[in-house]
Amino acid sequence: MTERKKICRDCYKELTERGSRLGVCRNCAGKEVKKLRKRLIVSFLVGAALVGSVLAFRNHICSVYYFQKPGGDVVVPLFFGNVLVNDQFFFDMFYPSRTGGILFLAICFFAPFSSFIRIDYPTFRHQAELDMLKMEPFTAKYAASSNHQRQDDVGIFLVSCILSAVSGPFLFVYRIYRLVRLSAALKRGDW
Repeated sequence: MTERKKICRDCYKELTERGSRLGVCRNCAGKEVKKLRKRLIVSFLVGAALVGSVLAFRNHICSVYYFQKPGGDVVVPLFFGNVLVNDQFFFDMFYPSRTGGILFLAICFFAPFSSFIRIDYPTFRHQAELDMLKMEPFTAKYAASSNHQRQDDVGIFLVSCILSAVSGPFLFVYRIYRLVRLSAALKRGDW
């Protein structure tokens, strides 16, 4: 049995033993380190800006709201006019528990680190729709109404969006780990 050669995933060069553990050659590792640094810095700045804007918006709203009447709705003056909000909803939204507030700020911070995760599930809807164009219109109408793969596509898209939303903390840690590992390998120069 022949031994399978390890190749760089970016430039497809044959890799040495150290390069095969990292998955990239020396040149591509340098490029990836630059990209990872830039991505981490930009994501960190955008996450910090989101957290700062959420805190500033909350402080603004909490300093300008007033009650329309005792025990009634809360009036919130905004830049474009006033908004009436149920008092219970207002206090739940702008005065959350400590855990709820920290969780919301963590979601705002980690959102820029996430990436869209695409799930490739083989649905044959596109080919089936092309085949329906060759059918009689009456038959194609009933065939299309019995087809539930559009619902499958919507479900796959929703799962992709949910996984993408929760991928932020994982990708934050993974990118830092990858950056440290590649930087250490470049400093050692053991390619």
